[in-house]
Amino acid sequence: DDAAAMTDPLKYGILHGDLNISNFHVHYPSASDAAPLLSVFDWDQVQVGWFEADLAQACVLLLMLSEAGSVIVGEKVPQADPDAFLAWMVDGYESVAGVGAIDRARLGRVLQVRKSLYSKFCRRAQEEGVPEGMRAFIDYVVKWVTEYPPVLS
Repeated sequence: DDAAAMTDPLKYGILHGDLNISNFHVHYPSASDAAPLLSVFDWDQVQVGWFEADLAQACVLLLMLSEAGSVIVGEKVPQADPDAFLAWMVDGYESVAGVGAIDRARLGRVLQVRKSLYSKFCRRAQEEGVPEGMRAFIDYVVKWVTEYPPVLS
């Protein structure tokens, strides 16, 4: 139940808000250290919500690439597998938080909500005008959500 989850600090709390692959950096602290460290940066969209929201945001790009293809090339990317990526992200999260920490049904709903938000943002940008450097991406997203509309239940 989503309302009950909002009172559970293991399910609901502070989110990055814009967790995507461009906000990750893997680095090695020293040449002799074999263990890489993962850094997450660009925390300007911090918010409160279900932890599934960050996992869903991290997968939006894979969903775009699998359904609509590359914004540059225009072809679908066969290697883009949002289900496999989400499974990998959930496995990683649950390896620390415990198996079952992620509600997979909620994760699916939140992913569709993220897709809906992209749709609303980009359609509004088309109406209000977009900077030339963003036009291709905005048009790409609108085409994507027109051909593959979010499934909200």
